[in-house]
Amino acid sequence: MPIRSEDVTTIRFPLRLGPRQRWLLRPWGVLPGNAWVRLEDDQLVARFGFFSLRTPIANIVRWEISGPFRWFSALGVRRSIRDARVTFGSSDHGGVRLDFG
Repeated sequence: MPIRSEDVTTIRFPLRLGPRQRWLLRPWGVLPGNAWVRLEDDQLVARFGFFSLRTPIANIVRWEISGPFRWFSALGVRRSIRDARVTFGSSDHGGVRLDFG
């Protein structure tokens, strides 16, 4: 059965850009309009300036609210070598950590 657009539930969350980080993130194209996470029926889509991530919701095995952070440690895009974790650091206020399967 084809999916109609009215059947899809979409929720979009903007990423908070901290005042100290805002100007440092500009070279990577990060602006208030393109720093967000969108949850759709079956996938998570994240945009962070020039960077983006798309993964099935089923690929997320755990989540955790974390922070606050030091302002200089909460900056930019990072991927953990030890596990399948990606960080879009935009604010020292805090954030949501997602662990992938």
